[in-house]
Amino acid sequence: MKFLAYTHANPLIQGSGGEKYLQGFLESLAKEGNFCLCLSTNEEKWKKKKHNGVFYEHENNITLEEEIEKTKPDFIITQFFKSERAIREAHKNKIRVIYLVHNDFEISTGRELRLLKDDDIAVFNTFWIGKKMNTKAKKFVIHPIIKPEKVNLTREYITLINPTKQKGAHIFDVLAMKNPDKKFLAVGGGYGTQCNFKRSNITQIPNTQEIWKDVYSKTRILLMPSMYESYGMCAAEAASLGIPVLASQTAGLRECLDNSAILINSVKWIDWDKKLKYLDDDNIYLRYSKIVKQHFEEDSKKNYFSLFYKFIKGGKWKIILQLEE
Repeated sequence: MKFLAYTHANPLIQGSGGEKYLQGFLESLAKEGNFCLCLSTNEEKWKKKKHNGVFYEHENNITLEEEIEKTKPDFIITQFFKSERAIREAHKNKIRVIYLVHNDFEISTGRELRLLKDDDIAVFNTFWIGKKMNTKAKKFVIHPIIKPEKVNLTREYITLINPTKQKGAHIFDVLAMKNPDKKFLAVGGGYGTQCNFKRSNITQIPNTQEIWKDVYSKTRILLMPSMYESYGMCAAEAASLGIPVLASQTAGLRECLDNSAILINSVKWIDWDKKLKYLDDDNIYLRYSKIVKQHFEEDSKKNYFSLFYKFIKGGKWKIILQLEE
């Protein structure tokens, strides 16, 4: 089969959760022997490149309409800001759509879900969003496909990825102030206004495509005091290495981590500080390190993608979103 993805951001350049989700999804399709090409719109001077079986191209070199005519894909995959155009072009050319859903925002995602037809597919990154959002399309849930890299863990930093207000940068900053003996790491994200920190115990690095080596290998605790997380890919990546996570009780993080992490229902820094100090106990730290990794491994065994691929390969169109996991 042939799959054409149309998106605003190239996953090889922008390493945000949604882009990494798309990359893992395409690489899994390519691994099955399918042709996969990702056409993006917001990077300049990009030449066609193949990475892990997937071709990456820029619309400055070839338009969506030209690529559809050239490739003649069986499916068009899309997400985020370019979805409406991709869906309309797919329907114009009688091509099925796979729309990747990463949030429950009615103003954007809800509108685009209503554009889908009966034989399109909406792939949700979580069950909680899949149950909430309505569409005529067939529904499926695939948790982010994560392939942990082997790294040596030094466990030296308390880490926040994408230090924006929405991700809880203010809590991170206060915790660093209240714990001058601890080392903190702020990692630039792909979206949002990034906060700059001036404390001597905070190390700040830009967004990196080598996140396993540059970030997780050095992380002792991952901090996620987010206002919103549809899933929390960073939490799952950290969990895969046995890195304990302190996280907000968002619907996504609850589905991602369940009871394997310390979930905090508070925006008060002192509540986060108490749990941070709680993990200073080596026995408690090792217990959370073990259970969070075990939870990740158990969820990975469910192999959501494999079920989805059997579904599209078999051509039997039916709703297979389970109401319960």
